[in-house]
Amino acid sequence: MGSSLQCVIMKKLVLIVAVFLAAVAAPAQVKVDVQFDGEQYIANEPLIARVRIINDSGVTLRLAETPDWLDFAVKTKVNGHEGPYVRPLRAPQPIDPFSLESSKTATIRMDLSPMFKINDVAEYQVVATVKVPAFTASYASPGRTFFIVTGSRMWERSFGVPAAIAPPDANGVPLMRKYMLIQALSGKETKFYVRVTDAQENNLKVIPVGNLISFSRPEPQLDKWSNLHVMYQTGSKSFVYSIVNPEGLLIARETYDIADTRPAMVPNDEGRIVIRGGKRRPTVDDIPPYEAAQLPDETSRPIAASATNTPATNATSKASTKKQASTADAKDKKKR
Repeated sequence: MGSSLQCVIMKKLVLIVAVFLAAVAAPAQVKVDVQFDGEQYIANEPLIARVRIINDSGVTLRLAETPDWLDFAVKTKVNGHEGPYVRPLRAPQPIDPFSLESSKTATIRMDLSPMFKINDVAEYQVVATVKVPAFTASYASPGRTFFIVTGSRMWERSFGVPAAIAPPDANGVPLMRKYMLIQALSGKETKFYVRVTDAQENNLKVIPVGNLISFSRPEPQLDKWSNLHVMYQTGSKSFVYSIVNPEGLLIARETYDIADTRPAMVPNDEGRIVIRGGKRRPTVDDIPPYEAAQLPDETSRPIAASATNTPATNATSKASTKKQASTADAKDKKKR
């Protein structure tokens, strides 16, 4: 209890000192800002914070050369007033050092969900602090507010984990997990999630799938490899088809339009689930990318794509390079 209290006090002191140093070093013109894609999330959902670092100092800065170069403080808000700080679970994930030229902006993406115990339904505020060794100063962002809201369970089903990914000590005994479909209001939108839990409903992964329209009712099915297939309507004539595997990875996402018939999921004799009817429409949100989409007959299970909730990336200038490399890899795979 004493050490926990000391941790909270130290966090407050660090925040106060960071804000003071930022004010003193204001002429250096380094600004920090935190942004989210939305304001409302459910517990355990990836909480991706985009930290923007704006360098208007007139000199090139070297950043991320020490593990503590970037820090976050998260506190609750009660009736509009500041509440206690949230207990940190681990430090931000390290990234490669980089240079930030004057008049340039770097954007760092960090998932706050594994870094803090943010499970209670409440209002929260986060502040990011960046250390700039060149000025022997730290710069704090304005506080950014977000909310953890409740979600309602739409559907659930228990399943056995395939032997290929079961833990070594399973000894052939099926490991049971559970899929849940969750919906939650976020402003005027209804967000749709897949939650993967263990048999006791302890959370393993929450995957944001998309937004639902008022008359949409997701249709879930499991294949023989315990992958969850879900189709849901996103417009008057459009549907999205997604696959989540037992490890909680979104491994496929495709968009279909009503043509002569409505698209539907149909299991075949091999235990696969295929789409009959409708017409596929390529989109930038496809997983895998449309030009690399393939599901060979000789593959015993669907091909897994990379997880979409990457915890961190480097500066903005490096993001496009990584995206191009990923697309090139996908095209190479198709050729092979």
